Amino acid sequence: MNASVRLSVSSLRAHKRRFAGTFLAVFLGVAFLAGTLVMGDTLRAGFDTMFGNATSGTDAVVRSAGAITTPGESQGVREPVDTDLVRTVEQVPGVAAAAPDIQGA
Repeated sequence: MNASVRLSVSSLRAHKRRFAGTFLAVFLGVAFLAGTLVMGDTLRAGFDTMFGNATSGTDAVVRSAGAITTPGESQGVREPVDTDLVRTVEQVPGVAAAAPDIQGA
């Protein structure tokens, strides 16, 4: 047996609690990291599925170019589009159906 291996084994025998504590700390660290990564992937997949289902069957969305912002707001709210625009969109070649989607704040 190599001298360094014998020294390592004798050190482990002499310091069992230290070895067990180090092993436990590394094991828990790896377990928490793996759990965090799995949870993140699960949440990401859930959101992708949720938003995919919400827009399934929708090929295009017509919305205004401008946004209404108030002081302290970072993104603002889109300006409303006239519901009469549905008739115009229905007459576009290739459009099978058009439906207004009214959203409130």
